[in-house]
Amino acid sequence: MDEIIAIHPPRSYHGDDVVLWKGTHNGSFTISSAYNILSGDMQSKEHNFAKDLWATTCHSLWFWRNQRKHDDQFVMPSNLSFMLCNKFKVYHAAIDRGREISAKNQQEKHIKWNPPSFGCICVNVDGAVNGSLQASCGGLLRDHNGTWRRGFSKKHRQM
Repeated sequence: MDEIIAIHPPRSYHGDDVVLWKGTHNGSFTISSAYNILSGDMQSKEHNFAKDLWATTCHSLWFWRNQRKHDDQFVMPSNLSFMLCNKFKVYHAAIDRGREISAKNQQEKHIKWNPPSFGCICVNVDGAVNGSLQASCGGLLRDHNGTWRRGFSKKHRQM
């Protein structure tokens, strides 16, 4: 009890208190509002913030727990909240940089099939490999009018 009494109350120069939980209209925390935020039912900047904070915290605690369990030299960080805030800031800085890079590199480009010269045949081919390493390929031949002349497909053995 003495430890709690020893904590100084907030100072007025820190600003007024604000409602922190935005998962409900009245600012009170409920299990259902947390579930809605984490399951993605509510999409807003604040809810993505809560989701990201939750994910960063869970991942960090999982990582530190595994480090402690498997590395005899590992020392648990002394100020977990400070470490989590830093990890969260680094995560969001990376996301923002990715958005900036993506926005700078976005260009609209219309792509269409162009027919070959008169009397020529165009050959289009493609191939794919799935997660089980099964491959297939296929192609088609079209003339200068875009008329299909021949096609092929082949399923290959597992690579």
